[in-house]
Amino acid sequence: MTRQAVQQRFHAPHKRYGPETMTDGLRQAMTHVKQAAVQHRANYVGTEHLLWGPTAQDNRATRLLRSSGLSPETVHRSRTAPSASAATTC
Repeated sequence: MTRQAVQQRFHAPHKRYGPETMTDGLRQAMTHVKQAAVQHRANYVGTEHLLWGPTAQDNRATRLLRSSGLSPETVHRSRTAPSASAATTC
């Protein structure tokens, strides 16, 4: 099934979110997400970057991690660069 067929079947219009529709906190988090991807020399934004970005500053995400017994530093150290084996298993 093609992407177009899925969109037509489920009536899922493609919606773009631009900086003008984001809150300041989300805009900052997305900046950190992009920086994490660039820092790790990735040409994509992956789930690891989505986790690293919001935990770059003290905010609700970092407080939630701390309340769960994790520190943002632990998250950042858990995977410092994409591994070659991970890329070949996909």
